[in-house]
Amino acid sequence: MVKVMSRPLEGEQTAVVPLDGCPEEKKGNYFCDWLKWTGTLKAVDMRWATLLRKDGSYLRFALNATQDSLPTPSRLRCWDAKRLVDGKCPLGCRMAGTLKHILCSCKFAHQPPEGWQGPWHNRIKWRHDSVLEVIETAVLAQMEHEKVAKAERARVEATATHANPLFRGGAIESKSETGKRFSAPRSHRKEVVFGEGDDWKVQFDYENEEGVCIPFPPEIAIVSGEGSRPDGVMWSMETKTVVWIELTSPWEDNCDKNHELKITRYNKLAIGLREGKHIGGTRWRVISLCVEVGCRGNLNERPWYGMCSRLGFTKTITRRATEAAQETALWCSYYIFLCRFVKVWEQRPLMGAIVWKGTR
Repeated sequence: MVKVMSRPLEGEQTAVVPLDGCPEEKKGNYFCDWLKWTGTLKAVDMRWATLLRKDGSYLRFALNATQDSLPTPSRLRCWDAKRLVDGKCPLGCRMAGTLKHILCSCKFAHQPPEGWQGPWHNRIKWRHDSVLEVIETAVLAQMEHEKVAKAERARVEATATHANPLFRGGAIESKSETGKRFSAPRSHRKEVVFGEGDDWKVQFDYENEEGVCIPFPPEIAIVSGEGSRPDGVMWSMETKTVVWIELTSPWEDNCDKNHELKITRYNKLAIGLREGKHIGGTRWRVISLCVEVGCRGNLNERPWYGMCSRLGFTKTITRRATEAAQETALWCSYYIFLCRFVKVWEQRPLMGAIVWKGTR
């Protein structure tokens, strides 16, 4: 099916595609790229139980965005035989108004036009930060879970030691027929990052009203420039462990490319910290995580679940984080699409925590 749907346009079909449009639109039908996502991207939940709770307009957006068949200026230009639509970006950047351009690429969505006076807010960054808020909420939930679990283990061990003199070192001892003591084998608890140390700090990088971002924690390293400011940093001075998460919310076809790019960008900082080239010559244990949640809610499966596993997320937190991240990205893109003709983007509250509360 992919092969048939991807056949290059021929004859009169090419005439209705704007000459200055997106080059990819001339290569094929362009409505079947989602068929190539199998195995690399986790699609948005489209089960009936989920769909029946959604608004009709939102549902139409979700389905048509997946196929890239929404009425964008570029698509309307292809469908309009009378040439009444110019196919350009509605924000005025003069580029082809494709869905990819509207949701990810428009320079006027990222930065104000030349000579602009007054505040300017980035709608694409708003979606990115909303998804990042989901990850922060999940990290804090896992930290709280580890704190409660650690207190419970300490209570159980204290009670067992007091009640049973054979309980020693976290294991119950037994006696053989000859009177020799031995400990029953116990399953090893899997390594949990946040279960080690009691001084974990969390810092996530959201732009404030002035557009200023938080620098990398100065007690770990003083760095600047490219590859010096991950989206989220968690660190423990007690265990000398630093974890950072770098999130990207790209067009789904670019997930793998962005993943490799972000790993390379932060590789120098990771090596420097491991080799003790920063403050105090301390050798840090570095856990670098790069994840991608597509603008249409489809996430890069391996890096995402790798992050959940590495941070020791419980099954419940993993499920809630996955559902909330996908839902947040899709809702934000839906709103960005509805506002595609609004040139001045007003600052809006992040949606991540709100969507998280709606998951179970």
